[in-house]
Amino acid sequence: MLFGKYHKLSVLYILILTWFAIGCEGGDSLDDLGYQSEVVDAADYTRCSESIFTESFAAQLEKKITTSTSNFTVTADFTHSLSGFLGEVNIVNSYANLAVEPIYGKTTVKQGLDRSFGGKTLYTAKDTEIEGIDYVGDEKIDCHLVIVSRQNSKYEDGSQVVVEFDPAIPMLPFPTGDKAVIDAFVGNGWSQAVTAKVIYSKGAQDIATGLEVTGKVVISSIADTDGRYKFAFEFSQVDVDDFGWLQTLDYSRNSDELTNATLGLSIPIDGEIASLELPLQAQ
Repeated sequence: MLFGKYHKLSVLYILILTWFAIGCEGGDSLDDLGYQSEVVDAADYTRCSESIFTESFAAQLEKKITTSTSNFTVTADFTHSLSGFLGEVNIVNSYANLAVEPIYGKTTVKQGLDRSFGGKTLYTAKDTEIEGIDYVGDEKIDCHLVIVSRQNSKYEDGSQVVVEFDPAIPMLPFPTGDKAVIDAFVGNGWSQAVTAKVIYSKGAQDIATGLEVTGKVVISSIADTDGRYKFAFEFSQVDVDDFGWLQTLDYSRNSDELTNATLGLSIPIDGEIASLELPLQAQ
């Protein structure tokens, strides 16, 4: 009888511990922290209606990736897609039919590409965040440039990192943004100092929650072009690799659509950081 009583208490104790452990694990999930499935309140985004668009780019490319110890020729089908909704923009970078010469480097190159490819959700700044930024004037530049307060990156290996920007930063042009307004904003070149802080990290080595780095965002209008803008994220290459950022985003726009995109990637290969540019055409 006594044994049965203590056996039942032990089972109950184990169940309570299991429930507690599950609850704690759930508390560490991105959903529970509120950064993945945010409830978007339309009242937070009333400054302008530029919020819905879909763009897709692709290219069949052959590129060389070089480090001090390796020289690989990489061939693959690359795609880059954008979809904008109220409060967020989703970016998906993907590749298929990867071939590497010499062939022994395929695993190394694939690991490097996977660190920069995958899905990213850019959470656009809310009205209250935009109004507190001194570079926003009467022209409501956020109706012409996508201004981002957080970036949620999901990598091919299943890891995930969420970075918060202070202040919120421009990261790409709205397809329907007014060229004259963007040109006036960019001028001969525009830059903004920014602090980036990891507010969530799961399964990403050496990227701890609370990690904080500083850098700047630079926007330029490409000379001798009509409506082509380059967004450069000038952090150290180590920081770019850690966060899985693109080094540059370069878009051309015409007649309310983006016609070309060039991605500047920072790819870890053999313990070094290799740079790779991918020019893509709108589909």
